[in-house]
Amino acid sequence: DSTGDWSSDVCSSDLPSENGIIPPVTSNSYVVGGASAAKSRCPASNDQPRKTNHGSSESHITEAGSMHLNGSAGASHKSTKSRQMQVIDIKKDLSALVVQQMLATPDAIALEDETTKLTYSELDQRVTALANRLRDNGVGRDNLVGVLLGRSANYVIACLAALRAGGAFLVLELAYPPNLLADVIDDAKPTVVITNSTQANQFNADIPLIVLDELGTDPYKSTEPVKGLSPLPADDDLERLAFVSYSSGTTGRPKGIANPHMAPVLSYDLRFRLSDLTIGDRVACNVFFVWEMLRPLLRGATVVCVPDEASYDPVRSEERRVG
Repeated sequence: DSTGDWSSDVCSSDLPSENGIIPPVTSNSYVVGGASAAKSRCPASNDQPRKTNHGSSESHITEAGSMHLNGSAGASHKSTKSRQMQVIDIKKDLSALVVQQMLATPDAIALEDETTKLTYSELDQRVTALANRLRDNGVGRDNLVGVLLGRSANYVIACLAALRAGGAFLVLELAYPPNLLADVIDDAKPTVVITNSTQANQFNADIPLIVLDELGTDPYKSTEPVKGLSPLPADDDLERLAFVSYSSGTTGRPKGIANPHMAPVLSYDLRFRLSDLTIGDRVACNVFFVWEMLRPLLRGATVVCVPDEASYDPVRSEERRVG
């Protein structure tokens, strides 16, 4: 698929669950706890079986059956009604929605690239640790986190960490020539940039960097909390920035396109009404990577990161698909 569209004290186990989604438990404390922190506050009940995201397909079967029993008019009405019903909670931000899915399907495979395979639980742990590093660097509401990495699991983790820290991710492409990269950085003024050692020398010394491959054997190891940080934004604050991308600048100076949480949340929900995803689905992500990488993580599916060199090599892409 390659679409270019664009603190509660109540334990989640006490609330109704639909399509495997458990309502989130959030906190405004320093530690960006994610799903593991929410789960620790609300122990899972062995009496309640976990549902998976099969509600949509089951409703289609029911509708098909109703067509024979109740006539085409009744089936058409039900089909139209199902498309009008929201699939995800459109009052929650992207980070909260991903955390809900991490709670619902912790053992499902969430993310893959050529060297990495992570379950939703493992992804949660890495996002939490990196988000805390971003908080250490002062990231909060509407602060930009530059991401200059190849299409990989690390790219997805970096973007999710920026969102969980309360900030927004700034899309930086490896294909940017040095002058374009400098223009974007100068205009966007990110609080910190996540990159690797190969690209680190492209930035001025005054820009804080998190260089993933220079953080030792565990780049996602948690750091000590820093006191005095602002509270995390509320998870229903959908007007704040989610990410910023830039035009190519071919007709002049590149222009930043600011996307609040509301835009992708509404777009994803509409998309799910027409074509839903579920556990076991695998979504290859490359061309519209920024848009593609988030959508599967809201429904328990697997994001498969396709590196640029593979996307231009049909044989390698087919081997990756079959494998």
